[in-house]
Amino acid sequence: MTTSAGERDEVMEVAAYWAMRLSSDDCTPADRAAFEKWRRENPAHDNAFRNVDEAMGAVYRNIDDADLIAYAAEVTAEPSAPNRLGWRRFVAGGAVAASLALAVFAGLLFAPFGEDMSIPRQVVYHTEIGERSTTILADGSEITLNTNTTLNVDYSDAERRLELMRGQVFFKVAKDTTRPFVVLAGDNRIVATGTEFDVRFDVGEKVSVTLVEGEVIVDGTASIADAGGGRGYGAPIIMTPGQQMIAAVDATPALVETDVARVVSWSEGRLVFENDLLADAVAEINRYTERPIILEDDERLEAILVGGVFQTGRQDSFLLALQTIHPVDVVERPDRALLVWRE
Repeated sequence: MTTSAGERDEVMEVAAYWAMRLSSDDCTPADRAAFEKWRRENPAHDNAFRNVDEAMGAVYRNIDDADLIAYAAEVTAEPSAPNRLGWRRFVAGGAVAASLALAVFAGLLFAPFGEDMSIPRQVVYHTEIGERSTTILADGSEITLNTNTTLNVDYSDAERRLELMRGQVFFKVAKDTTRPFVVLAGDNRIVATGTEFDVRFDVGEKVSVTLVEGEVIVDGTASIADAGGGRGYGAPIIMTPGQQMIAAVDATPALVETDVARVVSWSEGRLVFENDLLADAVAEINRYTERPIILEDDERLEAILVGGVFQTGRQDSFLLALQTIHPVDVVERPDRALLVWRE
């Protein structure tokens, strides 16, 4: 079905709105859910958003460019500049970046879908504590960010490079033999072509890579760059499905077999425990809340083993199950929930 110019323009305006909304400080999980619903309704929506996102990346990379600033002033002064969704209200009084983004939207984006913009893709994706977010990247790869995660994406013609600054991401990589898919986490480098894998980076503690499907190669960034001093991989680790690589600080990377479904259950909003120590289960539950559970210093609590399936962010159901099954009580405090042994 042919799409009219007016319809294309309207889709681009909606995509521009979502790009601005998702990058704002007060963007909520509900906003992200509404965006994902809109994006999945039509391939044209996804294509439009990718173009908008690429343009915004170009703006922020050239934020101090005098010609671009002048172009922004010219475009925003034109009465014909698109404002159907209230862009002028959206950017009024805001940072220069917002005006520049509007200039790029008006000057670059109102073009036929599928046109090669030739703009490198540099975007930062972030979730707050308790959030989970799924996004389709420019190459068709899908990323799902877990709670409190920051991921930098930098696509070029030669390489798809992503740097996990902290947190956890599940990757579903689109095949592209001409451009390696490279994930950096700490001083670890994970290379894939078309595959599914999970990377978790607990800053200052460890990096873990879990392979669901396909093949990945893990090495140290310094050894690959021949800069010296890296993690000390004796040789690149080639992973096969069902394996997990754990690279703890000041330790040699270890490759183990693991329960992949359990590791990646968080991507569906579930946490699975199987005879886990209470302290370990609590640490995992605490990743999803601003109000942590604290264990009283009692060796009897340390011996408790936890099993079950819990929804991420549902601290209340976890505590209820503990009190039902084990002799523990919860002392509610404004800033924490204290677990104590029930005498």
